[in-house]
Amino acid sequence: MRSISLTSADRCKRSNSLSLVTSILVVICVLAYSGLSNAAEVATVELHEKIDQLEAALKDLQDELSALRAQADKLQTSASAVSQVPARTTATAPESRLPSPARSDDNRLDVAGDFRLRYENTSAHAGLPDRNRGVLRGRLGAAYKVTDALTAGARLTTGDPGDPNTADVTMGDFVNDLDVSLDQAYIAYRFGNHRAVGGKFSNPFKRTDLVWDGDVNPYGAAAHFNLLNTGGSALSLTAIYSIIDEQVIRDDSDMLGAQLSLDTHFGSDLKLGLSAAYYDYDIGSLANADLGDIRGNNLAPGGTAYLSDFNLFDVVATVEYTGIGEAWPLLFTGDYVKNTGAAVPEDTGYRLQFGLRQLAEVGDWRIRYGYSMAQTDAVLAAFSNDNITYATNYRLHALTVDYMLAPHTFLDLTAYRYKRDDFSLVMQPGSNDYVDRIRFNMYVEF
Repeated sequence: MRSISLTSADRCKRSNSLSLVTSILVVICVLAYSGLSNAAEVATVELHEKIDQLEAALKDLQDELSALRAQADKLQTSASAVSQVPARTTATAPESRLPSPARSDDNRLDVAGDFRLRYENTSAHAGLPDRNRGVLRGRLGAAYKVTDALTAGARLTTGDPGDPNTADVTMGDFVNDLDVSLDQAYIAYRFGNHRAVGGKFSNPFKRTDLVWDGDVNPYGAAAHFNLLNTGGSALSLTAIYSIIDEQVIRDDSDMLGAQLSLDTHFGSDLKLGLSAAYYDYDIGSLANADLGDIRGNNLAPGGTAYLSDFNLFDVVATVEYTGIGEAWPLLFTGDYVKNTGAAVPEDTGYRLQFGLRQLAEVGDWRIRYGYSMAQTDAVLAAFSNDNITYATNYRLHALTVDYMLAPHTFLDLTAYRYKRDDFSLVMQPGSNDYVDRIRFNMYVEF
C-alpha cells in the first residue's frame, strides 16, 4: 500500500483553502440573514398595515351597528311608548302592550294618534227598525322620557268618559260638540328587561274581544317580566292589580290577574304562541255601575250585586304559518274562557278566528273570519266585546276584509251576524232571529 504524506507547503495551501471557503460561507450566511431580515421587516410592516385596515373596518362596522341599534330602539319605543294606538298590521292576538319607558335618542317626547271614520247599518231586530249611523273616534297620546328608565304618558280620546268599552261618538245630537277626556295617564318604569306601569294604561295582556274589549284601559298597576329568551323561544309573565271601583262606605271592587305566555318558532315557517291567564274579580258593590257596566250578566235578587263571582280562566293560542309565502301568512287565534266562580251553568265562552294575507304595504289586503260564543256569566260583561248589541249570551259570525289604501291609511269592511245563545234566559219578549250588522271603517294613523 502506498502511503501519502503532506508536506508543509501542502498543508499551508490546504489551510488557506479552508479559510477561503469558510469566509465565503460566512459572507453567504450574512447576506442570507440580511435578506431574510429585510423580507421579514417588509412582511411585518405589511401585516401591521393590514391589521390597521381591519381594525378601522371593524370600528366602522361597530359604529354602523350602534347606529342601527339606536334606530331600532327608537322605532320600537315609538311603537310601544305611546302604546294606545293599535297597529292594524299586528298579529291576530295582540302582544303585551305595557308602555316602554327606555329611549335611546335625544328626542324625549313621542306623540302618536289615530282617527277612525265609520258607517254602520244594523238590521231590524227586537221590534226595532233598521239603524244607520255615522261614527267617529279620535285619539292623541304622548309619552315623555323623564330618564332613560322612567316615562310619563297620557292620551286624549273622544267618547263618553263613563263608558270604558268604547271611544266612539255617534254623529248627530243637533251637531253638538264632542266629549273629550283622558283614557290613559300613567308612569312607566323599566328595570333590566322588565317593565312596570301605574295609573290608567293600555291593557297589558294578550287577549281577544271575547274577554277584553280593545278600548278598555285598566286603572292600577301592572308589571311584565321576561323570564326566558333563547332566541327561538320566549317565556314571560304579566301581572296586574286593577282598581275597578273605590267606595267610601261600601266594599271596594278590584281584580288580581296574571298571564304566563310562551312564544316559540318551529323552523322558519311556523310560529306558535300560548298564553294562560287567571283573573280574580272581587266586586264589592254595584252602586257606581250602570246598565252599560252590567250588560247582560245575571244579577242577584234586588239587582244590587252580581249573581255570580267572576274568576276567569282564559287561554289564548296563536299560530302563524308562512310556508305558502311571506305575503300569504295563515293566521289562527283561539280563545277559551271559563268562569270558575259562576253560580249558573252558563259559564263558558270561546272564539276562533282565521286570517289570510298580510297588511304591510300599500295595496295589501287581508281577509279574516271569526266565530264566537259566550254564555251569560262566562265573562264580566262590563269589559268584554262591544262590537255587537250583546255582551254575553250570544253566538257571533264575523267576516272582515282589510285593505291598505295609503301609508298609515286602512279600509275595512266587516259583516257581523249574531243572535242569542240561549233565548230562554232573556227576560224580554221578541224573537231569536239573527241580527246583521255591517261596518265600513277608514283608519288614519299618525
